[in-house]
Amino acid sequence: MIQRIQSVYLLLTLLINVLIFFFDFATFTVSGNAYLFNVMGIEEGANIKLYYPYYLAASGAIALAIVAIISFSNRSKQLRWTYLNFLLHLATTVMLFINTSSTAEMLNIDFGNNVTYHVGFYLPVASCAFLFLAMRSIKNDEKLVKSIDRLR
Repeated sequence: MIQRIQSVYLLLTLLINVLIFFFDFATFTVSGNAYLFNVMGIEEGANIKLYYPYYLAASGAIALAIVAIISFSNRSKQLRWTYLNFLLHLATTVMLFINTSSTAEMLNIDFGNNVTYHVGFYLPVASCAFLFLAMRSIKNDEKLVKSIDRLR
């Protein structure tokens, strides 16, 4: 299982999705008040101002990565689970961009100067890259197995 490169890519995706829970996406600064944007939404201090449930997407991505790793014996199922995870990450990344810009507009702040992006904002993009590499490796494995079957 772990000796195949797509399993390594899927494990890296799993690790990245776990890290999303520990890093903030962005910080909005409005007249001395800092609003943190993380997996729970927009928080001011301990109060949640806006509720964006990114923890559901991150939890789903973790579950899909685990299922894809476990289904290593059936490459077509593994490819489907990885593709579904990739689509979930693309949707999450698009929603991050949309929610960040709409929150900046809602708070009436200058988007360039008062918004600080953190590591968590870029983690779904990195996870998409590893999922793409995993899909490519699964397809290459499938092609290799089919070519060997033809030789028999």
